[in-house]
Parts: sequence; C-alpha cells; structure tokens
Amino acid sequence: MRLYFWNTDGSLIEQRELLGLGGEFIPYPFTKLFLVQENFPLIEKLIPSPPSLSFLGSGDYHFLTYFHLRQFRFPFRLLLIDRHTDTQKSEIPLLSCGNWMNWALELPFLREVLVFGPEENSSLDARMKILSPSILGDIELRQLPFYISIDKDILAPEELMLGWEQGTWKVSELLDFLSLILSRGANLIGADVCGEPYLSPCDFSLQNQAQIRRSEVINLKIARLF
Repeated sequence: MRLYFWNTDGSLIEQRELLGLGGEFIPYPFTKLFLVQENFPLIEKLIPSPPSLSFLGSGDYHFLTYFHLRQFRFPFRLLLIDRHTDTQKSEIPLLSCGNWMNWALELPFLREVLVFGPEENSSLDARMKILSPSILGDIELRQLPFYISIDKDILAPEELMLGWEQGTWKVSELLDFLSLILSRGANLIGADVCGEPYLSPCDFSLQNQAQIRRSEVINLKIARLF
C-alpha cells in the first residue's frame, strides 16, 4: 500500500520519522474547514490511485476522505473510526469536516458505512450503522471491498490532546482494533488518517511539540500495521 502525506496545515512537516518511511507529499491549495464545489475537480486530480494510506493532517481536513471514496467504481463499504458521524446539516453547499459524510452517502457505489466511536445511537441513513467495536468479530468483512478512515479524535485526551471533543479510546485499543480488521483477510482498498494536533508557527511550546511527537508515534504504529 502506497503512502501519502497531504500538506494541508503543516501538522505533518515536523513528523520527520514518519516522513522517513517514504511516500509522497500532496500539495493542498485551499483553505481549511470547507471546500466549494467549483474546486472539486482540482482536488480530484491530486487524489492518489488506490490502494493507498493517506495522512490528511488535522481533523479539519477529514472531508478529503470524500474524494478518496469518489474514485471507486465498484460496490464497497466504508469503516469509519471517529468520535463523530460527520453528518451535520448545512443550508450552504460547502463540503466540510462536519458534513462530508452526507456527501459520501450520495456516492452510488458506497453500499454501507460502519461507524465505530460515536456515542449517539441513531443514524441518518439506512446504509449507516453506528456499532460497538466489540461486535467486529460478528461482521463479515469479506462481503465487499472496504476502505478505512480514522480520525484520532476517537482517542482520550490523555492519549493525545487535540483541543476539541474527543472519545475515550486508548492508543492500544485503536491499534488492536485495526489489527483485528486487517487480520480478517478482507479486501482493503485504501485508508486514511486525520486528527493531527496543529502546531502554529507562533506557538513552539514544549507542550505542543510533545503532542506532535506523541501523534507521530501513533502514526508510525498505524503506518506499520498497514
């Protein structure tokens, strides 16, 4: 699986050991938080061919997952590991980190979304199921090719401090969960990771640098699993 780093917010630049694994940088030319439809074609030209493992930057750029999913022309399933469902409603037609799942659910080849991590039990679409990680062993992953998207806001703050609402998972729980998925011998067609702490050029405190290093260690473990 090829390795890619989206240069979105600079959050991956300092992760030199991670970059040392090899892979390619993808330039991101627009602002964070949202994307207008007229800019979709340019982003689509930047999307790597599958199978790939892409690091997207902070959770503000989770909407890039949508473009990775758009390229598939066969039925597939999405496994989302995230504290949130990313199904916020918006009257303005902007793609964002909060609503990208609504856009993804309109993709004709996306057959099912299995979400692990949110506290809410309801879903907005019949194809979307919010599940407990404990039932993974009961799911037949070989039915369809699948894509994995990971937002590290699933982790408890004591594991990685991100500065917004987070989950309760330990790093070891995330890695064990991914290992179980990958051990099932199913057809993995790609994956991405977001949820980097953002280190502002004006803020080089030791505490923030420590969070960047902690995030890099997690990323290294995820990359090596894949």
